[in-house]
Amino acid sequence: MVAKQPLNRGSLSVWQQERLRWLDFGDGAVQSIIDLDHPDQLISPVYHAMLAPMLFVPIPKRILLLGVGGGALARYFSHRFPAAQGEAVEVLSPVAEIARRYFNFPTEKNGWRLVVEDAR
Repeated sequence: MVAKQPLNRGSLSVWQQERLRWLDFGDGAVQSIIDLDHPDQLISPVYHAMLAPMLFVPIPKRILLLGVGGGALARYFSHRFPAAQGEAVEVLSPVAEIARRYFNFPTEKNGWRLVVEDAR
């Protein structure tokens, strides 16, 4: 275990084994995963399925993510679409902090903002 952050309900845990680092919300399910040697690649097949419709749309100029987890999608979009401006909204400040500290969340220098707010 790399880090643990208590929440009102449960906790966040950051785990690492060799070059893989992942985030879970205390239920054992992997919320986000990063290959530290290739941080811009999406490892989870769930992301591949989520992004399949993007094959049929123009290259995005602006990207909005609601919910951050470890920031895998933001890292991927920042690398794949460097000219796009991105904004990610996360309701839990500990999740945002973990994404920045342990998962290389892209910075404003890379065209991304991470906002801690309720997206509802």
